[in-house]
Amino acid sequence: MAAAAPVEVSRAAEDKLTYKLGLAAEVKCAALVAAYNACADGRTISAAWACRSAYAASQACIRDYVNRDNIEALKQRWVAAGRPQFPDWPGLMAGIVAPEHMRPLRQRVALDLYIGSRAPDAVDGSKLGWNKYIIQGSNASSYSGCMPLLDGVFGAARGLGLATLTLHYVGAKDSSKSPWYCRGSDAECEGNIQQLCVQSQARTPDQRFDWAWAFALCQASDPASIGSPADLQGRPLANQCLRRLPRVPLRTRDAIRACMFAPDRLSGLYAEFEETSRDAPDVTYGCSLRLEGQQRLVRARNDWVVAPGGSSDAELLGSVCAAYRDKNGLPQPPPEAADDGSGLPLACQGLAVRSSAAAAAVNATADSGADSGAGGDAVPAGAAGERR
Repeated sequence: MAAAAPVEVSRAAEDKLTYKLGLAAEVKCAALVAAYNACADGRTISAAWACRSAYAASQACIRDYVNRDNIEALKQRWVAAGRPQFPDWPGLMAGIVAPEHMRPLRQRVALDLYIGSRAPDAVDGSKLGWNKYIIQGSNASSYSGCMPLLDGVFGAARGLGLATLTLHYVGAKDSSKSPWYCRGSDAECEGNIQQLCVQSQARTPDQRFDWAWAFALCQASDPASIGSPADLQGRPLANQCLRRLPRVPLRTRDAIRACMFAPDRLSGLYAEFEETSRDAPDVTYGCSLRLEGQQRLVRARNDWVVAPGGSSDAELLGSVCAAYRDKNGLPQPPPEAADDGSGLPLACQGLAVRSSAAAAAVNATADSGADSGAGGDAVPAGAAGERR
């Protein structure tokens, strides 16, 4: 289709629009992706040349949908619709994606985590000295932010294929500062940018957990190094955390690093702050988790201060599973239902939602060294059968 004039949206918004095109491409190109996976099965390095034609065919098919013109067109439509948090996807994608490639699929629930890369209530606050402050009437031995506490539940949600995670960053405005600033100093701005750069390349739900979340969690273990003089020169902490991520192709790593050093990187962060203030005006600095747009957890002063439904791992995971059932019209298990012995909350038991073949497609594509490039014109096949 004809190219649309570029419009400015946040990196997170563009990622979501690109991801939606990728889901439609998975349906359209399922046979070609399956052919590539069959060729690559059991191969390692040799897949790069033995399966070259099969890979090229699958990527050419994906690019029919996931290309810069379509992304710009979706951005235009989304902005014209008022930048809705929960868009009418069939209407938004009409004329771009064929109806048969938008068949009803099980939808993942939305987990939106609002943090700051150096916010004490998000990271290990003890390493920023916050345990020295009086917390609830005593000098706490530690100051635990939300990120390490949420990792177990996020890992389970990722393993079950229930959710898509999006990281958001909260800024502040001051009449003497223009236009935004970071409460945790300029160093926090750099950390926010670095984490958004990784998220911008995480095109599938699993990559959101395996790359974006894992990178942010790695940095959260050493928050004092984020934005330090050494970090600003060579990004040693960012590079260390980036190397730990699984199956990130070299071109993708290069794109992430280029994003971190981009001269206009602050403008993208300010756009993220603007979108957060518009879509979640009640979110405050620190750590807030929303489930399907509803406030689920807020952490402040070393404690969960808002936790409707409870704050334990079992309670949080159970609420994710219950929301998944509601979103997809699945019945909730009755309280008297027998426990299946899996150790999962009752609402999670019996949710066979993952597609092993689709998951293998993601891994095979990434392991082959194939990459979509910095421009995001094509994405590897993700978890078919799941849609947010």
